[in-house]
Amino acid sequence: MRVLFGTHQLERRAGSELFTAELAIAIRDRGHDVAIFTFFKGDVAHEVAADGIPVFDSNDTDAILRFEPDIVQTSHIPCAHFLRALAPRAARLHAMLGVIPHLEAPPLGGEAVSLGLAVSEEVRDRIDQTAFARETEIALFRNWFDDRAVVKAQMTPAGQLRRIAVVSHHVSPDLASALATLEAAGKIKADYFGSEHRTVVVDGALLSRYEAVISIGRTPLLAAACGIPCILADIHGSDGLLTADNLDNLRTRNFSGRMIAARITAAHIEEQLSRAASYDREALRKRVVAEYALSRRVDWLLDRYDAVVAANRRGAVDPVASSLPSEGLVYAELVDRVQTLTREINDLREHPLTRAALFLRRAVGSVSRPRA
Repeated sequence: MRVLFGTHQLERRAGSELFTAELAIAIRDRGHDVAIFTFFKGDVAHEVAADGIPVFDSNDTDAILRFEPDIVQTSHIPCAHFLRALAPRAARLHAMLGVIPHLEAPPLGGEAVSLGLAVSEEVRDRIDQTAFARETEIALFRNWFDDRAVVKAQMTPAGQLRRIAVVSHHVSPDLASALATLEAAGKIKADYFGSEHRTVVVDGALLSRYEAVISIGRTPLLAAACGIPCILADIHGSDGLLTADNLDNLRTRNFSGRMIAARITAAHIEEQLSRAASYDREALRKRVVAEYALSRRVDWLLDRYDAVVAANRRGAVDPVASSLPSEGLVYAELVDRVQTLTREINDLREHPLTRAALFLRRAVGSVSRPRA
C-alpha cells in the first residue's frame, strides 16, 4: 500500500509534526511505501528524509503524481485541499488534533473524505458542529507514546523529587514564575525543553534523568509508560498529576491542562510533586502501555486503511478534485511567494552595504549628544 501523509510544516518538533513523522515511520516499518507532503520543510523534514522517507513540498507535484498514493492522510486544511487536487484516485483520511488553531478545523468537501480522525472527545464535539460530520464518519484516534522510546525509570525515594523536565513550546508565565519560586527556595531544579529553549528528541532516555515531568499532549503518555510522574500544566492551566484514576477523564481533552485548568502557582506545583511521591505509578504505567502504544494505533489504522481502499476501488474517481480551482493550490502559490520574499530579505540583510549601514547606525547611536 502507498500512503501519503500531509502536514502543514516540518520545521520544528511539535505535536502535529511528530504525530505525522512517527506514524509515517511506523507504517513504513510494517512494509508499506510511505511519503510525506509539507508546505514548509525544515529540521524534522531532514530527519525523516534521512530515515528513508521521501518528503515532498509544493514544488514536487510531479513526484507526488508519480507516487500515486492509495491513501492520503492529512492534518490541516491547506494540505487536505492541495492533495485532493493532486491525488483524485486516493482514498482520503483527515486527522484533527486540536480545537484552538484554525488549521485544525475540518476541511471543505467532507463527502470526499473516507474517514475523519479526532484525537479526543473535545475535538470530536467541535467537528460535530460542522457540515464535515454530516458528510463523513468520525472516529476517535487518540494520541500515543512511541514504544521504541520507552526507558523504565527507577523509583525515587519519597521526598527526593527535585529534578523537573519541562517540555513545552510555549511555557506560561505562571508556570515559569512558580518554578522559579521553588528553585529559589532550593526545592527543585527545572530544565526546559522546546522551541523557546532547547529543541531535542524527547524520549525515555531523556525523561528518565528526571524525577518528574511537566508537559501536555503526548509527552505525559511517554512519561507514564516510563513510570515517571507527569503534571499536566501549560498555558491553559493545570490538570494536576496524571494518575490511573483520572486518565479516562483527562484524555477527553487530550491531556491539555484545559479540563480542570487550575491556576498554576508554586503551592500548586509543590502539592502535585508531593502527590507524585506516593501515587501508584505502576498502575498508571500498565494502563498506558496496554492502551496507548503506537503499535496498537498502527494496527487499528492499517485495518481501516484496508477497508477504505477496498471501498474506494468500488467507487468512482473524485469528480471534483481534477477540476478544483483548489484553495490548496492558491495557498501553495502564496507559500512560495512568502518564502521567496523571505530569502530576498535575508539576502538584503547580508549585503555588505546593508551591514555597513547598520554598523554606522549603531555607531552614531552610541555617541552621546552634547547637552544644550
